Amino acid sequence: MLLHAQPHPLAGQDTRIAAGAFHHREVLVLDWYDRVAGRSWRHSGVQDEAAHAYAFRSIYAGLPCDDAVVLGILHQGPALLHDSELPAPLTAIEAREDEAWS
Repeated sequence: MLLHAQPHPLAGQDTRIAAGAFHHREVLVLDWYDRVAGRSWRHSGVQDEAAHAYAFRSIYAGLPCDDAVVLGILHQGPALLHDSELPAPLTAIEAREDEAWS
């Protein structure tokens, strides 16, 4: 059951995590979890270690219990992050301005 028809705006990009337990760490955002796994993270069970770890982390961190969750790759391996922990994607204008400064 896919919940997200479109890829996450940061899919395929390296970015710095904006908030939460992994704040300031680099992450490669793969895509929405449901688009990668074919199901909600809540239906992954203990077989998916990253989803299991996210379930505990989300409770203690007070993250929303919804499906706005992405699968990313951190230095230590796969991790699930709530969309609210990621920076807002650049608009087209901001991206052009960012390129001009590079």
